[in-house]
Amino acid sequence: MTIEATSATEFGTLLRHFRDRARLTQNELAGLSAVSPRTIRNLEAGRAMSPRADTVRLLADGLRLSAESQARLSLAAGQSPVGAALDAAQGHLPAWDAALDRDPYGREQDLRSVLACVHADGSCLVSLSGFGGVGKSRLAAALVREAEHTLHTRWLWLQPSEAEGAAARSPVEAAFEQWYRDLAGGQSDAADTLARLIGDQQYLIVVDGAHPATDSLESNLRELIRRCPRLTVIETTRRPLLLEGRHLVPLTPLRLPAEHSRVDATLVGHPAMQVLLPLVRATQPDFRESEENLRYLLQLCHSLDGLPRALESAATWFAFCPPAMVAEAARENPRPLAAPGQDDAAADWLSEAVDDALRDLPDSQRCLLSELAGRTAPWTIEDLTEGSGPPCGEIVESLKNLLALGVIRPSDDSDARTYTVLNLLRPALT
Repeated sequence: MTIEATSATEFGTLLRHFRDRARLTQNELAGLSAVSPRTIRNLEAGRAMSPRADTVRLLADGLRLSAESQARLSLAAGQSPVGAALDAAQGHLPAWDAALDRDPYGREQDLRSVLACVHADGSCLVSLSGFGGVGKSRLAAALVREAEHTLHTRWLWLQPSEAEGAAARSPVEAAFEQWYRDLAGGQSDAADTLARLIGDQQYLIVVDGAHPATDSLESNLRELIRRCPRLTVIETTRRPLLLEGRHLVPLTPLRLPAEHSRVDATLVGHPAMQVLLPLVRATQPDFRESEENLRYLLQLCHSLDGLPRALESAATWFAFCPPAMVAEAARENPRPLAAPGQDDAAADWLSEAVDDALRDLPDSQRCLLSELAGRTAPWTIEDLTEGSGPPCGEIVESLKNLLALGVIRPSDDSDARTYTVLNLLRPALT
């Protein structure tokens, strides 16, 4: 499927239409877009043909055009359908995922770590790994916003296409999705198109939901890194590829105070509570932040492993149940709270996350994980390496992989370095 091209001679008419719709004069648009009033006059009058892609982009930004409208303008300027779709997609997050606009609480150190790769002014490949629902996409979204704001970095957000044959929402999206299928399928022409767009400018590509990236997509991404000297590729994945040349940033669930620690005013400042509290207040407007209620919320955070997506799902229970009942239900069986409404396809995220975490896990690591899941108390690495078990190096290597998969987490935010298996994963291991 392709976008029906618009004749370049219609560019001036289309530009004037968008400007009139925005109720802007030519001088006002010039001030918003950094394109001179004379150039705008010449374009609208048809005296200047085939404007540069950068000029179209500046005009589209000044007019606050949607991706669809920007693509129409790019087509009228003579760009190819794929080129117009790629140009319009730059700097846009998926509109359907409102969670990407939320703050990635508690991820400041991870954000700095990945931003350092961008600041390095060289090309690299970064993997944000972790269990489903831990906030990988939200961190990547915060990263592109920060890089755009502080470094003026251009960026492109890529996601695996929906089911093959599904109807696209627009011709522009159809062209973009077909291009991405070609890129993921290893076609060099798709990589060439993107390499020409990026050139030697500082640029970010986010590949969201690579579980993991296919060999063909991996090949094209590495080719792009080779050809574009200031490109950073960030992939979010539940199953990282531990390959040379990859900077791995494993995301653990949001860390919490010990479950039986003292409840005071500082508790509401912890990242998991910052996720949960506003949602509880929105669902239960008369909620009181008493010591008792905050204790129940802390228990709930522990039962749900500090996973942001699980906490967001559990917050809906407060519309019907008091805090004590929600905390008790989560302690008995956290799964229904983490993924309610199983009739909704999106609610099955937890099953997919568990399957992705355990798929292809080596037998030795699966056995270790099952043994750890049977421990009711938190444990340390020293606990596992004492005695006559497997060699210390083998255990540490296994734990590194389990941490990258996000199936084990720090038990609390103390300096004791104790760990536990995710509560939401335990039923699949026992």
